[in-house]
Formats: sequence, C-alpha cells, structure tokens
Amino acid sequence: MEQLDEPKPQQTSSMMEEPTWDRETETLTIRFKKGGAYNYPNFSEDLFIEFLTAPSWGKWYHSHKEVFANAVKLKPLAEVPDGNL
Repeated sequence: MEQLDEPKPQQTSSMMEEPTWDRETETLTIRFKKGGAYNYPNFSEDLFIEFLTAPSWGKWYHSHKEVFANAVKLKPLAEVPDGNL
C-alpha cells in the first residue's frame, strides 16, 4: 500500500487520528480517537489534500457528507486474524 507523503496536516483533531490515504486504491482511512475506524473508497488525491490541509477536519468532514457516504467500518484489530482489516 503506497502512502501519500505530502502534504502535512495543518492541524490536529480532537476526534480523529491523523488520516491516511492509499494512492493505489484511492481509499481514505480515518481512525477515531474514541474508537472505530473507517475506509472511504473512491477518495481522490485532490480531495485528500483538501481534507488534510483544511483548517478543521471535523468541519470539512461534516460539510462534505456526500464524499463520506460510502464508509466501510473496519473491524477492531483484536477481531481480525493476522491484522488483515
């Protein structure tokens, strides 16, 4: 899985861990600090950069709900054999 090296986030979030994006599959992954992780397929590089550099990830997330409509909830690592999400 190739990860995007740039850009760096401009801020942090009280709700989200730093998101990751897979260039090969165009999938955004967000892990939430209170638990739960989601993959968002068909998330373009341009959208990822816009999201990552937004002044507030939470505000961007809530104002772009259509982009996050196809969320796939990931299983907790403890429930996944060999760590395969």
